[in-house]
Parts: sequence; C-alpha cells; structure tokens
Amino acid sequence: MLDFQKEYIYEYRAIKNYNKALKIYSNYLEIESESEFSFDIKNSKPSALDQFATAIISSIIYSIIDYDKRNSKAIEAIEIKTKMRLKSPLSKINVIGIDDDKPKIDKMEFNIYVDNVLEDENIGIYCLKGMENSILLNSLKNSISFVFDIANV
Repeated sequence: MLDFQKEYIYEYRAIKNYNKALKIYSNYLEIESESEFSFDIKNSKPSALDQFATAIISSIIYSIIDYDKRNSKAIEAIEIKTKMRLKSPLSKINVIGIDDDKPKIDKMEFNIYVDNVLEDENIGIYCLKGMENSILLNSLKNSISFVFDIANV
C-alpha cells in the first residue's frame, strides 16, 4: 500500500498501430501524437516534443499560481514565451554527414510576463520561489538548462 503523503502513482497505456497516430490513455484522458518531433510547420498534430514543452510551461504557470494563492494573491495574469534548443536534431532522422551526437533538448529559455499588483517586491524572485515546487522543473533541472527572464507588465 502506498503512503499518499510521500508518493502517488500515475498509470498510462499507449497504443501505436502502423500508419496511425500514437494514442496514450490514462484514467481521465486520451492524448494523440503523430511523431516524436517534426520539422514540418504545416503539421497540425502536436508532436511528443510539443506536448513535452507545453507540459513544462503548464507546470511553471501552475507552480507560480499555486504559490501566489498561498501568499499574496497578487498575480492577475501570466504569459510565457519559450524557446527550446535541440542539439543534433538531424541525427534523429539519420542525415548523412551529421556527427554522432545523440539528439536531445539542451536548453529551454522562458520569457515570463507577469501582470501583478506587487509594487515593492521583485516579481522575479517571487516567481522563482513559486517554481521551486514545479514537479517537472525539479525532475529535469539536472538534464536541461533552464533560463528564466521574468518581467512585470
């Protein structure tokens, strides 16, 4: 039996049939993806990489909002723009002449714009404090370089 104060287990099931999109299921949702990542800007289906990035962005926003709810309730809105740098992406599709480095996410840069009523407190420090409870950032910070630029709007 699990001690829910210390851990919780999520379960997923994935099915991929030839020439069909990958479908991932949990108890409450279904997610579809057609590729790990795509260079095709006309592709309308989110790739696994798109979903990964949106999960991190969501984790950051919810961590900041949850922190704000427990503290000053000063944040009125948050906007995040993100750049994700891939190292050796062409090696994933076996382009001849590309070095033998394995493809990976090397760095993610976040421009965070916060509309808030905090006049005397540094909003950057406030948001970083909230991000300390981000499950995804805590899990990935030793693998991916995360850079944050946080501004009042």
